[in-house]
Amino acid sequence: AYTVERIERGREQGILYLKLFVTIWNVQVKEDRHCHGEQPLKAESWDQAPLDNVTFRKTVKWAYYDGCRYGCHPPWGPPEVHTKPSLIATTRTSMVQRVYLTCDEDHRAAKVHVPLMGTYHGKN
Repeated sequence: AYTVERIERGREQGILYLKLFVTIWNVQVKEDRHCHGEQPLKAESWDQAPLDNVTFRKTVKWAYYDGCRYGCHPPWGPPEVHTKPSLIATTRTSMVQRVYLTCDEDHRAAKVHVPLMGTYHGKN
């Protein structure tokens, strides 16, 4: 069961992960290398304090995509797919150009889309 304590512990671990991600991002940028990170579009992580880092904000490029266009499907497999809108934070412009695939009318008509549902309820 998800208790308040368990949810808070998960959030604390998430903040540690974001701090590590930003540290790695800054090292990569300083050394003129690339870095990428992906999360669902509406993930609370995109709004957390560690991502307010100046170097991150100055160098980030955003790549948007819908998971259904890349075959994101439920555990029971295709033909059903999940839309799962996601963002990739990247330093690489070509990543933005290559990843961008969205669910359009033709795709939606050809595939059965089912809701992506989990058991983690992070909002109290």
